[in-house]
Amino acid sequence: MAELTSEIRAGVRAAPARRPGGRGWLLVTPAVVLVLAVFCLPAVLMVIRGVTEPELGTQNFAWLLGNETALAVLVRTLVVADLATLVCLLLGYPYAYLMSVAGRTGRGVLIGMCQILMPFMVLPLYAAMNAIDRRLLDAGHILGAPPGKAFWQVYVPLSLPGVFTGSLMVFVLSLGFYVTPAMLGSPRQELLPNALASEINDLLNWGHGGALAVALLVCVGAMFLLATWVSKRVTGKGASGSTRSS
Repeated sequence: MAELTSEIRAGVRAAPARRPGGRGWLLVTPAVVLVLAVFCLPAVLMVIRGVTEPELGTQNFAWLLGNETALAVLVRTLVVADLATLVCLLLGYPYAYLMSVAGRTGRGVLIGMCQILMPFMVLPLYAAMNAIDRRLLDAGHILGAPPGKAFWQVYVPLSLPGVFTGSLMVFVLSLGFYVTPAMLGSPRQELLPNALASEINDLLNWGHGGALAVALLVCVGAMFLLATWVSKRVTGKGASGSTRSS
């Protein structure tokens, strides 16, 4: 037995190692071409223009280092990037900790979706709030309203168009989330898009998949109509912010 084992080991050592097929590089060629065309080529062209226009030389970089406005823009960009990084770190660290503690549960899916969808709520709210005349709050204070009462009775009603628009956008996008529930959730917490994909891709049940798709479409349409109706009743504008015609 020992001699047989030694012979097998010797044969394994003597056998030439198999080399991967010589055409494996073809698999990555499209990705390499895309990176070169979209990222590398424009960068190279900008470098060439920086040293050739209007003539060959380093006069453009001398202008960059000697121009106070250009240097101020460069420094301001670096400062803003540093502050944005710091703020994202301070907000993102506890956020990521909550996600790691929640694990692959419904709470983890909810936290992940909120992180992605937050800009779709913030930007419509900002647009609506930025259009509010702040002198209206001052007028409320002059008429004797406390700051809290003036905020809730003057500012908040004027910001409702942004509330409805942001809520509609977040709700509709939440209905179609697939990647986040698949990554952070478990099969017991799957959402409708995940169930639809399972019916079609895994079970090959196109009928059930079609029914789920119709249900999702109906939910989106019903929510849009409800949001438009409520927005018109409350603010006199549609969910998209358009004024109701007289």
